[in-house]
Amino acid sequence: MFLYFPTKEALFLALLQDGLGAWMDELDAGLEAREEWTGEALAQALAASLAGREGLLRVLVLLETLLERNVTAEDIEGFKRWLLARLERTGARLELRLAGLPRGSGVRFLLLLNALVVGLWQMADHAPLTREVLARPGL
Repeated sequence: MFLYFPTKEALFLALLQDGLGAWMDELDAGLEAREEWTGEALAQALAASLAGREGLLRVLVLLETLLERNVTAEDIEGFKRWLLARLERTGARLELRLAGLPRGSGVRFLLLLNALVVGLWQMADHAPLTREVLARPGL
């Protein structure tokens, strides 16, 4: 593997890109399946689309805190350019389908969604030992 990826962080960055791409492909297909979405229907669809993608969420949490700290500037630039193109494509679909979402705000919506998902995932995904401690009386 290290013939293709100089660090394990570079490998995980590539895996994150693949995972995000697959998730966004699914999200794009779901957005196209309905002419118009309500906020509630979109929230339910987003939650359902992330169910079963715990591995993606765990790596996504590490993007800024770990992965981008031990890769090359070229790796980061390539990932950020890819991500921007994907966000623009999906953001444009959101703008067309979600009533009340102003034109030009789809990317910002997705970035805020990322912050929400990453923050909630970190709070909800406790280590096994922490789960055991939190199950004790009074905690």
